[in-house]
Amino acid sequence: MSQKTSTNKNIVISMSASLIGKMLVLIQSTVISAVFGANGQVDIMFYLMSIIVAVTSFTSAINQLVLVADIMKVKRSSSCDDYKNLVRFLYTIYIGVGLIIFAAFFFFGQMIFTAITGFDAATIAASLPMIRVMSFVVFFSIINSYLLDIFSSYKIFIMPMINDLIKSIMIIGFVLIPIGRGNITMIAAGMLAAYVIQFVSISISFKRVSGFHFGFGFTRLSSKTKRNSMSVVIAQTANFLQSMAFYWVVSILPAGYFTAISLARKLAVSVMNVMIVQFAVVVGIDLIDYNNKGDNEGINQSFNRYLKTANYVLLPMTAIIIANAVPIIKLLFGHGKFSQASIIIAGNNLAVFSLILIVTLWDVFFQRLIVAKQLQHKTYLYQVAQSIVTFFFVLGFYFILGYIGIGFGLVTGNLLYDIVIGRWLLHHNYRFMRIGETLIYTFVNMCFATFAIGFGLLIRRFFYHIDFSTWQVFVYLFVSSILMLGVYVLIGLIWKPNRMSLASFLSMLGITRKSHISTKHNVCLACSSGGHLTQILQLVPVVSKYDYFILTEDCEISEALAKKHRVHLITLVNRKMKAFPFLMLANAVKTWKILRKEKPDSIISTGALSSVAVCYIGKLLGCKVIFIESFAKVRNPTISGKLVHPIADVFIVQHKPMLDHYKKAVYGGSLY
Repeated sequence: MSQKTSTNKNIVISMSASLIGKMLVLIQSTVISAVFGANGQVDIMFYLMSIIVAVTSFTSAINQLVLVADIMKVKRSSSCDDYKNLVRFLYTIYIGVGLIIFAAFFFFGQMIFTAITGFDAATIAASLPMIRVMSFVVFFSIINSYLLDIFSSYKIFIMPMINDLIKSIMIIGFVLIPIGRGNITMIAAGMLAAYVIQFVSISISFKRVSGFHFGFGFTRLSSKTKRNSMSVVIAQTANFLQSMAFYWVVSILPAGYFTAISLARKLAVSVMNVMIVQFAVVVGIDLIDYNNKGDNEGINQSFNRYLKTANYVLLPMTAIIIANAVPIIKLLFGHGKFSQASIIIAGNNLAVFSLILIVTLWDVFFQRLIVAKQLQHKTYLYQVAQSIVTFFFVLGFYFILGYIGIGFGLVTGNLLYDIVIGRWLLHHNYRFMRIGETLIYTFVNMCFATFAIGFGLLIRRFFYHIDFSTWQVFVYLFVSSILMLGVYVLIGLIWKPNRMSLASFLSMLGITRKSHISTKHNVCLACSSGGHLTQILQLVPVVSKYDYFILTEDCEISEALAKKHRVHLITLVNRKMKAFPFLMLANAVKTWKILRKEKPDSIISTGALSSVAVCYIGKLLGCKVIFIESFAKVRNPTISGKLVHPIADVFIVQHKPMLDHYKKAVYGGSLY
């Protein structure tokens, strides 16, 4: 299996597992918020869960940006003992760090919460048992994060995601068991049990993969590793302090606001982890390999290709979330004691937090370039500055716009950082990189996404109501999302780079993989019956040197046609038929199945009716589309021609006057 195919497979499977895992985490949050509502104690629980996210993000950044690359190098170039000692030494360090944080929260939790948050003293005192249980969770989350990251040094990406998925299922199970007692401390105990089981499971899995157990050890780190580690630690410390400052700003808001805002941020972060991090982690390993081989063109192509594809997948998701933020929050958390006011607060924040997704996508991919050349010691000051500047943006926007300004501050700070760090990387270390086309691609697709958002808001204004039941909200979100996604994809198909990105994403899913049966160029001759079929048959001598098949309507000459050519038939339709729309839809489904089976490289069509759907479906699957306008049309264009012209790679007319109607048409002469 090629490196490219392996990478695609890893991305798709890890994205799928991560998506399910994040959905399960959201279900866990939904259960908690439904039973307890948005109040002081739930605020503190979500604060501690946010601390866990911040701490594991801190350790994962160190692991992925420095230590995994160093471990890969030692494993490849040094002895097995050196590798074992390095892994065990880092394990010892994380055990020590975890114990220190655990002791701080367990013995001094009340003092810490009083000092660093705005929660009232009575609520903190009532939550102290839960804080102590969660301190164990913080400890195991740090250890488990390191153990899971170690697997990537073996280029194992799927198993850690499955392991995390199982942990999320266990948490929901343990949360639901004590839920009837209404005791939030018992919920924390359930989370702890899930993390302990995950720790045991990871340790056993690593033994099978590596051949040795985790344990305590000591070794000397190289000066380069120390320098890069210290740089990342400083940068991540600044980032961690920025997160703590963000949590402090939110904690001084009225009771319940922290829960509502943190739920919104958690949902946005879940989308980010699924759609962005899974791309970046897997592709980051490829960039390291390309850099070690000195393959600059490989770095350039891999970076731009996967960044474009990630953009193409992420932007419509972001548009759907922004347009439907309040209905999404109502569907997920609008149950039990979670009030309508909390739904609106969380929904408004979700819409704003979603804006940061595209900025974060570029940030994460830039970080992978930094890791590939081990430039952490040169970039950490930029990250420190970003954390400081972002905090002041958050404060400024908060005082101007209220709670909704917190998200705008985060977006602004991260955008400025991306501009600065991207310019520095491309001017000093990656001069061979060509990202101008990707920047234009992102901007154009943001315009398409903005159009989809406007369309979604229009739907929401006329069809959504705050008093909808859960079932009604689900139906509304499903229909609205499908319509928005359809608008985004269809208007995007006009632009060739989007067609390439869609084909790339479908290729990742295995939809456009070429058949192993034939290595020849495969051509689909698509048309309706009658004169259109007569014209397409004139091309048979031209395409006979290739593999070809005819896709047409079932008519009186179908049987005779099938004796001479490879033929696929769809239902004969006419615009005057009462069932015309339904027959067209049925033909489109059948066409999809035929094209998926045959996997043509090119589609040549002379029109009309169902052949329009053939052209569009073929374009979705990455085919070249060649359309030949009807011989019968000398001066006026056909409806089929108007519909196919925007997506056609080659558009041919048989009469010169028709050139006036189609901008990119070429005159090809008569088929007869």
